[in-house]
Amino acid sequence: QGNNIIYIYGELDSWSGAGIVPGPETNALRMVNPGGHHATRIADFSPEDQAKIFQTLEAWLDMKVTGLGKQTGGGYLKLNLLFLIGAILITYYLFLRKRKPGQQ
Repeated sequence: QGNNIIYIYGELDSWSGAGIVPGPETNALRMVNPGGHHATRIADFSPEDQAKIFQTLEAWLDMKVTGLGKQTGGGYLKLNLLFLIGAILITYYLFLRKRKPGQQ
């Protein structure tokens, strides 16, 4: 079971300890990014490992697969900041709703 699945883990992610280890009866691929964390993506792997991932996908899909290149700009950080700002705004709104007019 578990055919045509790429399991991507970061070496330093505590969840990787309980990660899937595909058996020889599947064609699944397990990739562990050395020094990687929970948000490890294909773009975080070395060019050699990325090539292995793309070659695997090409074999499964029977089509050419190209990478997007190294993503920059801290997408994971932006998501966390967006969540934090949203939480602050919701908390502020709820606090203001409970105040009666004229209260400081």
